[in-house]
Parts: sequence; C-alpha cells; structure tokens
Amino acid sequence: GAGLAAGTRATYQSHALPEVLRDVAGSVVILGRVSSLPRIVDDEMRFELETTGIVAEGKAIDYQGRVRVFVRGSIDTPFTSGRIEPGDLIRAWVDLRHPEPVRTPGGFDQLEWARREGLHAFASCKNERLVQVTRKSMAGPTLLDRARARLKDSWRHVRDPLDRAVTASMVLGDDGALDRDTREEFRAAGLLHILVVSGSQVAALIIGLRRVLPPSLRIAWSGCLLECLVLIAYCLLAGAENSIVRATVMAMAFAVAVRVDLNRGGANFLAASALVLLAIRPLDALDPGAQMSFAATLALVTYAGAAARRLEGTRAPGFLADSVAATLVATVAVSPLTLMHFHRFSLVALPANLLAAPLAVLLLYGSLATALLDSVFGPAASGAGALCGLAAESLRFVARQAAALDPDWRGP
Repeated sequence: GAGLAAGTRATYQSHALPEVLRDVAGSVVILGRVSSLPRIVDDEMRFELETTGIVAEGKAIDYQGRVRVFVRGSIDTPFTSGRIEPGDLIRAWVDLRHPEPVRTPGGFDQLEWARREGLHAFASCKNERLVQVTRKSMAGPTLLDRARARLKDSWRHVRDPLDRAVTASMVLGDDGALDRDTREEFRAAGLLHILVVSGSQVAALIIGLRRVLPPSLRIAWSGCLLECLVLIAYCLLAGAENSIVRATVMAMAFAVAVRVDLNRGGANFLAASALVLLAIRPLDALDPGAQMSFAATLALVTYAGAAARRLEGTRAPGFLADSVAATLVATVAVSPLTLMHFHRFSLVALPANLLAAPLAVLLLYGSLATALLDSVFGPAASGAGALCGLAAESLRFVARQAAALDPDWRGP
C-alpha cells in the first residue's frame, strides 16, 4: 500500500505545473481537450481539461496535465447551453494557480485532495467569451447520454423548478439547477449526501431489489447477476463518479457475500472490495469520503439486518423498516469520522436523516417510474411526477427546518 501510494504521488508530481509559471503575472493561454461534462454550479461553469500546452508571456510551454477550469458567469448573462462539450479542443485565457497545502491544523488540504483526484492545477476564467472552441468533438451522444437526457426530459412532470432540481441532483448528481440556499440548508441539516449520488442511492436500490426479488433469487447466483447488472447500469447512468463507484463495488461485494454466507463472509468481502479500490486509488485511504463510505457499509452489513427485524417486530412495513434501519446504523457509524475530520457535531443530523430516508427512497423510485410511464402513458407520468414533487418538497422542508434548529457546534 505504501509503495502504491508513493508511486501515485510520484506520477502526480511528474505532471505538476512548470516552475517558470510561478513567476508569471496575469493571465495565460491554456490549450487542451475538455475531458468532463461541464457543470454549472452557483453561476459558475466547471469542467476538466487535459492540457496540451500553455502560452505565458508570449512563450509556448509544452505541458500535459489535468486542470480544473472555473468559468465565471452572472444571472444577467447565462451560459450558452451545449457550447462546450466533452472532447472539444479549446483555447482559454485564464489565471492559473497551484493546489495549496493545508495552512491551519484541521483545515482543508487542497493539495492532498488534488492529488487524490489527479488535478494538477486550477484555472479561473473571467467570462465564457474568453473560452474559444477551436475544434468541436466529432463524437455524437452516447447511449448513456441519451438515457440521461431522456430521464431529465421526463421530469418536466415535476412542476416546481426547485423540486425538479432536487430530483435531478439526487438521482443523477446533476446539481446545476440547485440554488445556493437549498444546498446550504441540506448541508447544515446533515443531508447533503442525499443531493450527491453515492451510497444512499445505491443502498436504496439494493434494498428495493432484494424486497421485490423472489426468495429463491435472493440466494441464487442468477439473482446476484441481476443485482450487479442493475447497480452497474445505475452507476454508469449517474456519471460513475468516485463516490458512486465505491458504493457500487461495495454493494456488489455484499451481493456476492449473501450468496456465500453473509454471517461469516460479509465483512471479508467488504475488506476485499476495499483492497481492490485502494489498489486502484491508494491515496483514498486518507480520504474522509472513502473512510465514511466504508464505515457506513460495514455498519449496514453488520447491524442493519438486526435493526430492521426489530422495527418489523413493531409492525413497521418491511421496506420502511429496511430504509430507516440502514439510515440509523450508517448515520451513527459515520458520526465519529464527521467529528474527527470536519470538527462538527450535529444534534439534528440523525433525526433529520431518519425523516428524510423514506422520502429520498420515494423520490428515487418515483423519478424512475415517472421516466418509465412518460414513455408509455403520459397521464400516468403526470401523477408520478406530482408524487416526486411532493417527495422533493418534503425533503426540502425537512432540510429547511433541521437547518434552522441546528446549533452548529464546531470544534477547534
């Protein structure tokens, strides 16, 4: 593990920005290929660029690295939809900066985060007009692109724009339409993970699948194959970001463990999935997000089943018992890590998550049902969309009330 981490750090350092750029004052011209789908968050466009060169003070510098570009916008001048797409070659006038190391104990270590993500620099562009597309990508939309577009189009049945934005963010990780206030309310309430495609959505999928599968398939390898195919399809549809990939791999390990012997093999298969993921991204061992993902999954494998059975003993519906039990054990499991990494303890996070969990599950399945019904029977899709809107509005209400009650206790 130490050797893999050292090799990753050395590879990262080999692509660091040339030292001559540290003394450059003002903007430079950066050339490269867009490698990610541009996202608009809080009037700012963000995308990643595989650079091929930099022009600074009239001198061309051969440089290959990965740069995250931030393009400023404003409410008065919205960004042009579809102008910049993955695969486009661009030229942009930007201010470059190196990732900064942590400056205060317990503060955010931007340099370490950039190493994990493979980002070698950040570039700020003052206006979209300073980004010039020199050659458009010849590749057309993929099957996944068309599927995402189809999903988003079906959510027109969710009438309220903010409810529609919460739906897109939770199901596909598309948070471009979220406003700053909504995002801050979810963060203060300890519900921000709901707006990020990660383990909570994957857990809801696996719980739902295992509830609808016949008992014979729940222990059969054909059922394992079906679960894995659904999980992989959703991971790709949601963009295959690091958080959803981690959750998908761990859920697949859980599916295999069930068929082998959950009582003896669950933790072992989880450890095996952790070894595989850390072999690919060794620096994630120190990543708070990765640590919280593994802690939550271990709690689910170890304690969620017993907690769900206790809730069912109180005559709670099975699916509700599963979702509440999963939320309870996962929230408790990650609380120490939240306190250690973020120096924050919240009294409202646990009750807010318990209230939000069934609503999030309802929104996830309702949004998928809306997309399915929209392609076969429009009037029924309108009803499903109204249900999604109600679930999203209820989630926003829980986040708003919990954020207002949160005393925001932070440590040093």
